[in-house]
Amino acid sequence: MRLIRELVSRKLDEEEVRHWYRYFVWLLPLSPAARAEYYRQLALMAQEGKMEFVSDLEEWAMQRVEPRVEKLVEARVEARNMKALAAVAQERDLVAQERDRAARERDRAARKLLTSTLKLARARFGTDELRGLLVGQTPAVVEAVSDALDAGASLDEIRLLLPAP
Repeated sequence: MRLIRELVSRKLDEEEVRHWYRYFVWLLPLSPAARAEYYRQLALMAQEGKMEFVSDLEEWAMQRVEPRVEKLVEARVEARNMKALAAVAQERDLVAQERDRAARERDRAARKLLTSTLKLARARFGTDELRGLLVGQTPAVVEAVSDALDAGASLDEIRLLLPAP
């Protein structure tokens, strides 16, 4: 009641006072006996002309509206959460697509390097012997062989670069 009296002493307009009453009801739930005492005190204050009395109809309306408002707020929060989850899923899909694209690009570059290395070896040594040795090797091994061919390495030197079967 001290809070109510303090609120009344501030000379707030009717709508602000009504909002504060709603906050008090929400923040300070009262037992039936305490609520009866609260109403009695409000009635006394209203008789003193210091404040407006909150009617039972207003109290009833507030009790009916509160659960609906809570459900509406919960629904909005759930909708926002679903939207956020959808955005995360979309971002995850984009990352996966980019990863797949990069893997395809690496594979394409590795095949191109292997093809050019085999052509160079065939031209240099007149044999396709390296084809059987290089197919299935990692791009790093193929690149090392390609660099060795560019540097003028012999077929025996290139064989030394290859891992043991």
